[in-house]
Amino acid sequence: MCLGSGKIKREFIYCDDVTKYLEKIIDNYTDFMNPINLGSGKDHYIFEVANTIKKLTGFQGEIVWDTSKPDGQKRKLLDVTKINNLLGPLEFIPLNEGLQKTIEWFNEKYEI
Repeated sequence: MCLGSGKIKREFIYCDDVTKYLEKIIDNYTDFMNPINLGSGKDHYIFEVANTIKKLTGFQGEIVWDTSKPDGQKRKLLDVTKINNLLGPLEFIPLNEGLQKTIEWFNEKYEI
């Protein structure tokens, strides 16, 4: 069961991308009193993410949305202007690939 309607958007970033760019940020960003966002600059509908996970895992059941639960903020997307100005346009692992790698890690770790 998924909470809410799935019609909200969220930004995702794969953990390897965080580690890849974190060192570059530390080495190049000196304005420590002003935060800098690390993000993909792309967001995805939660219902699309849920359906992608369903497909990648081979889940045959139905995704049930509990719309009695609130969706929360309709969209959460970081402003990545500062980091793009600092490091140039960044390349991120696509959502599908990041989800696949995460599922594979989980299956290996928990022997599924």
